[in-house]
Amino acid sequence: MIARVASTPSCARSHGCRAAALAGALLLAAGAAPAAAPAGPAPAPAAAPAGAAAIVQVTLPTITAVPGSAVDVPLDMDQDISGLGVYSIEYRLPLDPGIISGASFWNQGVITTWGQPNTNVTGSFVAAVAAGFVPVSSHSQRLHRLELTL
Repeated sequence: MIARVASTPSCARSHGCRAAALAGALLLAAGAAPAAAPAGPAPAPAAAPAGAAAIVQVTLPTITAVPGSAVDVPLDMDQDISGLGVYSIEYRLPLDPGIISGASFWNQGVITTWGQPNTNVTGSFVAAVAAGFVPVSSHSQRLHRLELTL
């Protein structure tokens, strides 16, 4: 499974420009005027400081169930990410369409720090992303919780 956390919502960090674009969109929605672009060439992006990215392992349980049943799948992190300055979380979990026929998300886990995450379910994967202006403060190691239909 691919899971990514970013320590700040800027392009210079591990999350990439999508977080900065989201931050800009949220500032404009809140009524803040965008800053005027300076004249001349654009400055080079600042280098990310050492230790900016956090490696977080996410584990999935081994589940045995019969076809047609719904199973609860907790996505648990190997560490508490409060205090790491995490402003965004995203993950993508590949699915085998020969085994999994459906998926739904519970509104539970650290990914809900900023409200209901944006989610996507296809025949081959489930994905979720969330971001905000306040860093994660929860000490929970539960990233999210899914229900998969076999």
